[in-house]
Amino acid sequence: MFLVRRLARAKWELPDGFKSGDIPADAITGDLRTKGNSLSLWRFAEVTGQGLDDAFLALAATKDARATVDKIDIVWMPESDFVGAGFDLNETDGDIHISDLVKNHVDAVKLDYRRLGLLAGYVARALKEDRWKRLTKSKVAKLLAEAVVGGRVSFDALTEKVQDEVRKHLKSR
Repeated sequence: MFLVRRLARAKWELPDGFKSGDIPADAITGDLRTKGNSLSLWRFAEVTGQGLDDAFLALAATKDARATVDKIDIVWMPESDFVGAGFDLNETDGDIHISDLVKNHVDAVKLDYRRLGLLAGYVARALKEDRWKRLTKSKVAKLLAEAVVGGRVSFDALTEKVQDEVRKHLKSR
């Protein structure tokens, strides 16, 4: 099993003056921002083929009223790393429009300074080992359009901005 997290890939690039193995603070404070000492993650058995598409879809099909279609960078990490280090993972329903993916959501809870540092290290290692992928805005719109056509998500459930992008893709089919 793998745990997936959305991030801003550029924040993890080493600025001038940093050495290999350093993790920029902006990456941690931006991409690993916690709420209630918890961090949202997504669990998938595979992060290839349909599993990879589902990971992107889970992040693109959010119920956030401010949602827009944009590029998405994700990173995936072995769940066994978290379990072995004593992380508490709580299964919680994801706040998304794809009902068959809602149960793939987990929260890393009771995070503290040490665990957040470990998590940052897992992300950095995943990036170094090429366990990350970017989906362009156009491909995100295509993925959402395919989910609408396939009945996985209701077009009407999407925000107006997301509908506009999906509609453009549906017209170009």
